[in-house]
Amino acid sequence: MKYVDTNILIRFIIDDNKELADIAEHILKTNECYVLPEVIPEAVYVLNKVYKFNRKDIANALLQLLPLVVVKDVRLTRLALNYFAELNFDYVDCILLARNKLYGHQVATLDKKLEKAIAALPPVSLY
Repeated sequence: MKYVDTNILIRFIIDDNKELADIAEHILKTNECYVLPEVIPEAVYVLNKVYKFNRKDIANALLQLLPLVVVKDVRLTRLALNYFAELNFDYVDCILLARNKLYGHQVATLDKKLEKAIAALPPVSLY
């Protein structure tokens, strides 16, 4: 198993440098690649701030990448990416929201908008 960093994900998604994109694709498609949970928020940030992807394109790109890699708690990551595409929250807030909706984890926040979303959105079935 190989741990991959944000650069591998970004090069694969962006495909702006053929040599680096080919290397990233080879690594992702010929190895069991593990993505640490911290890498996804960094990829979201880079795609948004550096490459100016919109929220839906970011979520779609990363959701399409998920079958190629191993991510701890992929259901949480998928739900957080879906929330990111549809709601106007930072990705980390989407992770908190997803944890609450999947597992019932309590979230302490001073963000009134996040509190409202936690109260309004229904729980997601684990099955």
